[in-house]
Amino acid sequence: MRGRRTVGSVPVPVDAVLFDLDDTLLDWSTSIHRTVADLADDWHADRLLAYADEHCCVRRDGVVVNRRTWQLHEFADDHWPKALPELSADEIRLALGRFRDELWVGFFPDVVPVLDVLVDRYRLGLLSNNPYVDREVERLRLGDWFEVVIEVDRDVPKPHPDAFRRACASLGVEPARAVHVGDSITLDAEAADAAGLVAVWIDRHDDGWEPTPPIRRIAGLAELPGLLDSL
Repeated sequence: MRGRRTVGSVPVPVDAVLFDLDDTLLDWSTSIHRTVADLADDWHADRLLAYADEHCCVRRDGVVVNRRTWQLHEFADDHWPKALPELSADEIRLALGRFRDELWVGFFPDVVPVLDVLVDRYRLGLLSNNPYVDREVERLRLGDWFEVVIEVDRDVPKPHPDAFRRACASLGVEPARAVHVGDSITLDAEAADAAGLVAVWIDRHDDGWEPTPPIRRIAGLAELPGLLDSL
């Protein structure tokens, strides 16, 4: 079964759905907040999380357009000393070791049920700027749902339109027949729309941005099957 939308008055089937990974399917923010709070005293936890909000989120006109809380883990050696300059190198090393041992980042609760529904209806692909996406494929068994998992070329990462076109080519579909779902306004929603895909912005944090049609907004992944059915 395929979804269907129209371009002008001509029905166009939607054959494939592409997903972003981090903060779209993987709940970095909750996982990091919980682990920091468990391991640090209140003062250190507050400092680390305030730093992440200020330095790991990109804003435009006061709206978060790209949430990168995951950098507090992936680039921890750079960020933690800056967030906690009063701690010695040994103290940072000890805290980071405990943090890395305890952190486990999993799916948002709505992810697996929705992927289980969509996998029999659409061709599914994953398009990520994450340089460790191959590790995540194995850890999370992403091959159970996704035909292709693409770590974008470092020279043409999202939001470059070629990143989206490469993903569509890997699935053998035209961009106009593919939907892209992602949490970043700039790297996912606006970029996918500009590349000719059907762009769906997932606004899990109620960030307050009003997308301009034809970009669609959903508050959680559970809304996606119904949206695809309506296209």
